[in-house]
Amino acid sequence: MGRMHYFDESDVEQAVVNQSDFNANTLLTANSDDTPIALTMAASTILARLASGNIVAATVAEMKTLLAYIA
Repeated sequence: MGRMHYFDESDVEQAVVNQSDFNANTLLTANSDDTPIALTMAASTILARLASGNIVAATVAEMKTLLAYIA
């Protein structure tokens, strides 16, 4: 799954997003109010909100389960 980086509280209060907080293939997400995190997407993943409720970089297997796909 993707790597997550949590921002400092001061960044949230000041609505600051620093360029240094992001790597290649990184998205800004928030799984709870006022807590943005950088989510780095790994290869062959898709941005999804699975049954666990959080925004994740979902794998093909997780998406098959979500869609009840039988191969």
